[in-house]
Amino acid sequence: PQKPVKTVGFITDFTYDDTRYDVSIKERELPDGMIYNISEEGVAFLYGCAREAGQPGGAVLKLETVKNLDPDEMTMLVVPSLRGADKEVVDAIRNLYNKGVGLFAVSHIDGLEDIFGVTPDNNKKMITTISTLNM
Repeated sequence: PQKPVKTVGFITDFTYDDTRYDVSIKERELPDGMIYNISEEGVAFLYGCAREAGQPGGAVLKLETVKNLDPDEMTMLVVPSLRGADKEVVDAIRNLYNKGVGLFAVSHIDGLEDIFGVTPDNNKKMITTISTLNM
């Protein structure tokens, strides 16, 4: 293949604002509730999906390194929560997008709402049970 082979970037920074603890969700393994972080778990899940889809192994990145990325080396950037991220970082992500890099967000996209075509929604739905579907 022609070098460099384009790859997927996985930003691994996350904010603790994304950490949830919900005692109303009961699972067999965690009878006292569920603790998770949307950004932390989302990036790991999408890494597995990308590998199963045959994508190259990708690059693991910190938020502050995004401004050093070359859009000619990236096909996609997986973005964790941008809540509290520096404007310089958000602008660098926007610049990569404007140069053809795809974005996949797993949580808050503060500063990039226009790209994703969304607005904040403060309506919440209560989830009380997680179960498997027997087919």
